[in-house]
Amino acid sequence: MPKYRQEITPRQERFVQEYIGNGYNATQAALKAYSQKYSSARVTACRLLTKDNIQMAITAHLYSNGIPLDLATKQLAELLQSEDQKIVLGALNIYYRIIGAYAPQKSHSVARRVSLEDLIEQQKKQ
Repeated sequence: MPKYRQEITPRQERFVQEYIGNGYNATQAALKAYSQKYSSARVTACRLLTKDNIQMAITAHLYSNGIPLDLATKQLAELLQSEDQKIVLGALNIYYRIIGAYAPQKSHSVARRVSLEDLIEQQKKQ
C-alpha cells in the first residue's frame, strides 16, 4: 500500500479518484465524495487541493496510471480545433511527443502537476 493512502481519509481518497476520473473538476469531485451543496463543495475542493497529502495522492495516481487516454485525446482534439495557430501547433507538438516522434530528451523529474494548458502556454512563450 502506498504511503499516501495511510495519510488520507476514505472520503479524501474518493475525492482524488473522482477528481482524476472526471477530468480534474475539483468541485464535481467534492460533490460526489462529500455530498455537499455546490457552494460548500467549491470551498471543500479548494481546501483539499491545497493539502500536501492530497497532491501526493493525485501525483502518485497519475505517476502509476498516467493520464487517462480518453481524457488526453479529448483535450488534444479540442485544442486542435482552435483558430489560434500557436495553440494548434502546441497541441501537435504534444501529440508528437506522446507518440515518440521526437528523439528522446533528458528527463527532469517534476514534483508538481502540469496540465495540458500549461504546456500550451509554455509553447506560446517559445
